[in-house]
Amino acid sequence: MAESLAIRSGLKLEDRWSLSTICISSDCQSVIHALNGDNHSITDWGLMVKDCIKAKENFNFVSFLFSPRQCNKVANCLATWARLFKTSKVWTSSMPLCAAAVLEADFPCCVGL
Repeated sequence: MAESLAIRSGLKLEDRWSLSTICISSDCQSVIHALNGDNHSITDWGLMVKDCIKAKENFNFVSFLFSPRQCNKVANCLATWARLFKTSKVWTSSMPLCAAAVLEADFPCCVGL
């Protein structure tokens, strides 16, 4: 449920920012399969998936890709942070220190750019 809600929120934000080509990656294989039309879910998150599929009409190109959790440690850190603090946030210019530390560990040459 949380994964589909996050994707729906991301699509709304991207639409508000007038982006036309987007790629959304998730470590939740069942949601990605449903978003790509491989599986029409009748689960509690199925309506959000349908809303995301409908939102694709607002963009020139949208892709939904599966990525294993270990391939995006920053996203996993942010999800853990949100669960810990029981909040949902959008970071556009800075991020929690835990995520910044993970990013710096993965890409030390990019920090400060």
